[in-house]
Amino acid sequence: MVWLWHKHKTRCNKSTDWKQVAHIHTYPVTYTTSLQFILMGSHHHDRCPSSQPPQVLVIRPPPVFAVHEQYISNKFHILKAYDSPLPTHDFLQANAQFVKAVLCSGNGPITADVLRDLPALQLVVSTTTGVNHIDMAECRKRGIKVTNIQDVFSDDVADVAVGLLIDVMRRITGGHKFVRGGCWPVTEQYPLGSKMSNSELLSGYTASKWLRPLI
Repeated sequence: MVWLWHKHKTRCNKSTDWKQVAHIHTYPVTYTTSLQFILMGSHHHDRCPSSQPPQVLVIRPPPVFAVHEQYISNKFHILKAYDSPLPTHDFLQANAQFVKAVLCSGNGPITADVLRDLPALQLVVSTTTGVNHIDMAECRKRGIKVTNIQDVFSDDVADVAVGLLIDVMRRITGGHKFVRGGCWPVTEQYPLGSKMSNSELLSGYTASKWLRPLI
């Protein structure tokens, strides 16, 4: 799930003039849908040959790109700046003047300098929750849409938090090391753990949602 930050109060269609919209709002779309929504919708007046798939720029590949590269490449022409011996600025000047979308993460900041080298850019797709690696002020000024993943990883983070909390409270890792280290035959004295139901650490909506049925 990705959230598309666009500047319109209602869901836009393929004929939307993205330069004319006026209000910040969000709605969920998939990565591919968000790319297709912008790129395919305006493909009919693209200055690039219409027989070619829309271009998507990747300056530095996000981790998720390695997993879905084949799928994405089947739908878009991927410009891989990271494979080029040219400096980023030179690569963008030579190859990315008609690019409308860029796929990024925290390892490839989309700075004002990068944006200036992409005059046709309409969409920045980030595979992260945060957008601090993107110059949002410059994007707003130019009417460039920005997507991020919002709360996609919230449940996964909560799962890990619950696992770590149980581990600490019940001393599971410590007990494992105690036994594996050969201490149990020598002394059976190992500090007792604490009950989860007595913990005052149960805070945070998502983690609590998973914990309450267990205690």
